[in-house]
Amino acid sequence: MVNGNAAISDHIKGVLKDNKVVIFGTSHCAYAKKARQALIESGIEEGEIHFFDLEKEEECKKLTSHYQKVLTTMTNTDAVNTTRPKVFIGGNFVGGGDETVAAAASGQIHSMAVKAGLKTRQKGKHEDNQKARASQGEARMSKHVEGHNVEAIHRTLHKNHNKSATHTSAHVTFSPKGGRRNSVGAR
Repeated sequence: MVNGNAAISDHIKGVLKDNKVVIFGTSHCAYAKKARQALIESGIEEGEIHFFDLEKEEECKKLTSHYQKVLTTMTNTDAVNTTRPKVFIGGNFVGGGDETVAAAASGQIHSMAVKAGLKTRQKGKHEDNQKARASQGEARMSKHVEGHNVEAIHRTLHKNHNKSATHTSAHVTFSPKGGRRNSVGAR
């Protein structure tokens, strides 16, 4: 399949040319998921990551093993090490899942992304955004509780508490001075 390998190689090069960040792998692979998360945590926007699923992409459904062999040759990894994923930034090979995580930890992923012309978030911004969304949700919940019959809410929470042995419950208490304290915890 020499001619077929050339066609596969050309296809892979086209995918790399059209996308600044590419993960060649399979959707069920834990290492591919780990690599994707490392890229995101390094400041790369999720929408910038092109995930090329070797088992589901129309172009290679029946040629997965051939794509893996060509990728192994292109990345100069040994023939025994046909591991997935294969991660590329700006057309440059980063490595598999563990190598991508290590490169992210050292700051190399962020540097490669900037060099490839990607707009990146500052490291840690993703986590800050998640915390901000959680705080906004808590604020909406507090606002929602205001103006409702607190005793009815409290009764409902305790009624639900008695229905299951393992649950998460929220308690709302009001002090005589009008202050409010919310707590959420697992029991």
